[in-house]
Amino acid sequence: MANTDVAQLAETRAAMARHRRPSGTVNVSALARDLGIHHSTARMRIAEAEGVPQRFEAIKLPSPLPSIEALIARRLEEGERTIEADDARTLVDVKVNVEGPYGLFVVGDPHLDDPGCDFRLLVKHIDLVKKHPQVLVGHIGDLSNNWVGRLARLYAEQSTSAHEAWMLVEWLLNETDNLFIVLGNHDLWTGAGNPIDWIARHAPGIAEGNGVRMALRQPCGTITRVHARHDFPGHSIYNEMHGPKREVMMGFRDHILVAGHKHVGGDSATVTPDGIVSQLVRVSGYKRSDSYARTLNLKPAHVHQSALIIIDPREPETSRGRAFCAPTVEKGLLILNAMREEYEAANETAAHRG
Repeated sequence: MANTDVAQLAETRAAMARHRRPSGTVNVSALARDLGIHHSTARMRIAEAEGVPQRFEAIKLPSPLPSIEALIARRLEEGERTIEADDARTLVDVKVNVEGPYGLFVVGDPHLDDPGCDFRLLVKHIDLVKKHPQVLVGHIGDLSNNWVGRLARLYAEQSTSAHEAWMLVEWLLNETDNLFIVLGNHDLWTGAGNPIDWIARHAPGIAEGNGVRMALRQPCGTITRVHARHDFPGHSIYNEMHGPKREVMMGFRDHILVAGHKHVGGDSATVTPDGIVSQLVRVSGYKRSDSYARTLNLKPAHVHQSALIIIDPREPETSRGRAFCAPTVEKGLLILNAMREEYEAANETAAHRG
């Protein structure tokens, strides 16, 4: 008999002596509480101590569950790994290898497979920015309709299949080198194993659900903080910038805050209490025809289907010129090209003087 069995038997007999009634029987419930075991286990141990054979003996089946020691070790490792990953996303460092002024092109919700998507305008904008060496690209989410659950019935209202929709998403994401890809609510409906994560797995940028916050470290030594979310909490019928402004006042104070989701566009600037000038932008996306909006009698506000935000790292963060949203993508490229010419001319003059 193993030492553990001998010790257990001795423990059981000692407890039986303590809880034996005057009639000679053992108080099984009291013994079970005393030893901290289940009532049925107590009965089995009493029978073993008294030498009473069991009516049957079944083999002990192995448990599919880990031991408590293994479970605790796994929880320790998983908790540390998850918290470390979460902390790393508070502010992601990004080294920008562009000298001087540059652009940040934020693609509004495209809903690529929707019949109401202004696909021609989207292609035009992508063709314009992907050729520009000083423009970074980010996506604000809802790349496709990705109907799920009861909404899957809406596939009957579009000619593009679910399979074809993912083909279009892959095409769009591969057209440009993307600084960030934010997954919107439509994208996240897929759940675990999202195809966008698979498409972007080897890309140099960041793909995150709901939002991402970045510190763009420019060659001149300054940092421009960008907070891009599919949407920020807070809503006002009077101001489409309410959510981003609420974030600036009550959350992180960044130079650029950009959102989408609501299919209305706009931009504004605000000054934080510590003097930082923040550029707030909401992109309206490319869904020009929307049966849901017609049902709710929502008025169209197609400003900034995508937004071109111009960043001049030479300007102090208290300057309106540090980051500003161009009125249109086309005008923004003209402004950026003019600023680039001025920057390069100044550098050339400085080189000649040197």
